[in-house]
Amino acid sequence: MSNKANEIIGEYARLDAARTPILRDFQDISRYVLPSHAYFTEQKVVDGNSEKQLDVFDSTAMRANEVLANFLHSAVTPDYLWALLRMRDKDLDKAKSTREYFETQQVRIFEALRESNFVTSIAQLYLDLGAFNTAAIHVDRESSDATFGKLKFTNIHLKKLVFKEGTNGRADYVMVKELISAINAVDLYPDADMPKVKAAVDNGKDRHKEFEFIISCEPKRQGGEVTGYYETTIVSVEDKTVAHTTIDEKIPYMVPRWQQAAGQVWGTGPGMRSLPDCRVI
Repeated sequence: MSNKANEIIGEYARLDAARTPILRDFQDISRYVLPSHAYFTEQKVVDGNSEKQLDVFDSTAMRANEVLANFLHSAVTPDYLWALLRMRDKDLDKAKSTREYFETQQVRIFEALRESNFVTSIAQLYLDLGAFNTAAIHVDRESSDATFGKLKFTNIHLKKLVFKEGTNGRADYVMVKELISAINAVDLYPDADMPKVKAAVDNGKDRHKEFEFIISCEPKRQGGEVTGYYETTIVSVEDKTVAHTTIDEKIPYMVPRWQQAAGQVWGTGPGMRSLPDCRVI
């Protein structure tokens, strides 16, 4: 039993309890604004195969969110160079060698994005952001999935996500709870101390049984000081042990929020403001 694992499990439980009041609003938003989304406090699939009947009589909120997401996609991340590299020093920025270097790097960056699943993932992020006012995406910079090249973007359902802000106001402490089958967990973390998970695999018939894992990402510290790197720790909840740890130069999670009030962690925005009308209709 790992102290680090227990600390992460306890912190996830605390943050999960703290966000309970907002889940009812997220549940209604997922029903009336983004019905293609999985639910929060209810099960969307009733018998393992069919979804609950959609009880929406007016699609205004759904269409409005789609229009907003399409506008954000075309205005912020269109299908051409939407970000240019610049030097803060104006003299350096004007230098021919600087401009040639930046132009080359810009093309390389956008080619890498085009080879990945960025377009589909960012489209989903804009839908989530307009509806729930908070969205989350994970960036795998060294993906082994040949389909996506080296970059792979994964949208995160907010039901799985809890987070805290750092001193800069950014979501620097991110936790995600995932269900992973025993056989997949052993394949992913073969050297991990997971006796209960491995016992399920050895049992044979339980090898596809799903176990809870918490993925915790936070600034890495050394001697009490922040190093500038981010540490991702994967914990087996059933075994209460650390399954895997990685270090990244940049935080692999992005958690944008539409708008925030003072002292507020989760965002507010169009989706939340549309709820009174959606509920009345």
